[in-house]
Amino acid sequence: MANNYRGEARLLRALCYYSLLTLYSRPSWDVNGDSTGVPLRLNAELELNPAANSLARSKVSEVYAQIITDLNFAETNLPATATPTRAHRNTAIALKTRVYLSMGQYANVITEANKIVPNSPPFIAPSGVANRLEANIATVFPPLNNPPVQGTYVGPEVLLTMPFTALDLPGTQNGLGSYFKIQAPMV
Repeated sequence: MANNYRGEARLLRALCYYSLLTLYSRPSWDVNGDSTGVPLRLNAELELNPAANSLARSKVSEVYAQIITDLNFAETNLPATATPTRAHRNTAIALKTRVYLSMGQYANVITEANKIVPNSPPFIAPSGVANRLEANIATVFPPLNNPPVQGTYVGPEVLLTMPFTALDLPGTQNGLGSYFKIQAPMV
């Protein structure tokens, strides 16, 4: 059970570092990942140490290597099935295919994708959660003229979802826009 949580944590760390790299760094294929990436912090700070906050930026290739290491760990330790709000093995594999695609390692993309997408119809994941594509895209993203209808955020296409409800109020670190929205004065 503890490795399930470690797998989830490593998957989320990989997702965060991948997002940071795509936003703040040069692509992996540019100069073979030898450009500077983001600071790679792998150890927790257990005491107040201001010097630890000046962590140097790691190379893009080093950060991608850590992302792949985290995703390999997650794939091995996450459960085969889970609810859409919990990571599972197919979640780690799908994210790994996206990372390899960004790195330009197309042979690895095919290898990883073959684990969750069969080569012939029906295109349903052969193990773990039976993820598949919806027959109609309008099922996932309904037309805007139907406000009462919501998409299937927990349908068979979903690999991982982080729900946001009306109870998740602004001011709780849920979005930059909520901090700058002009509020009507309370009377």
